[in-house]
Amino acid sequence: LVLCTLIFFMLCSVTSFASSKKVVSEATVVSGGDLLISSTILRNSKTSNGYNFNYIFKHVDDYVKAADYAVINLETSIGGSKLGYAGFPRFNTPESIVTSAKNAGFDMFLTASNHSYDLGYKPVKYRVDVLNKAEVDRIGTRKFSWGNLHKVVNVNGIKIGMLNYTRESGYSTKSRVILNRTRTGPGGSYESVVVDKKGQKLIASYNEKYLNEFYSRLANDIKSLKQKGAEIIVVYPHWGAEYVITVEDMEAKIAQKMCDLGVDVIIGGHPHVVEPVRVYTSKKSGKTTVCLHSM
Repeated sequence: LVLCTLIFFMLCSVTSFASSKKVVSEATVVSGGDLLISSTILRNSKTSNGYNFNYIFKHVDDYVKAADYAVINLETSIGGSKLGYAGFPRFNTPESIVTSAKNAGFDMFLTASNHSYDLGYKPVKYRVDVLNKAEVDRIGTRKFSWGNLHKVVNVNGIKIGMLNYTRESGYSTKSRVILNRTRTGPGGSYESVVVDKKGQKLIASYNEKYLNEFYSRLANDIKSLKQKGAEIIVVYPHWGAEYVITVEDMEAKIAQKMCDLGVDVIIGGHPHVVEPVRVYTSKKSGKTTVCLHSM
């Protein structure tokens, strides 16, 4: 579930004109992998009082709690018990997964993924409510079209701009957004999870066929976060191919563009396996960007 954790240090120097002394602030941020609850884990987490997922974090919570700030990719959908809890192909996990992850020390939940619309429009909004009630940070989806999809967090005086986007299915078109394609069973037919227009406004997604549009939006999102004081920009893209341990050409292309746009760190998710770490260099500015292609 938590495939690996990365600790990276962020240093920010601020010069005081009165004293001409530099004040250095240091923050440790931990990022975890994809949190996606299968049917087996769902069954193993059932208790007489509901569902308890604390045990799945027992080998990582010491690392998570030791950090100043921690991020986890909440890839699973949360739609409430009335829809019936389920694993693959359309995930619906009990609300207590958020409580357990929070208890393990996670502060920020990423919510833009290929499973964001598994259960439809209302469950997208419901998951936002669950996260808000738990008083944790979130990015990637929102409850209303005018809400924020991304966020600036203050960690030890360092303002970090965090952004989360998910890739749309290759079957998507400009007018028909598909986040996921599910199979009815082994050898069964495929079904497309189509996101209607009102749902599209709630999820930060991009289409690889129209990357220039995505880059323009990304640039504006980065500008907006910097106007809010962001000193460091971290992007969490949901991309790549499941269970592939090499970097796709498209991933590398997008990562290079993110570097050119001024992103400092890229941390990918979705493949569920660890992919290489690369350092990209902008030919325009000479800036470098660290990219973990998949956790």
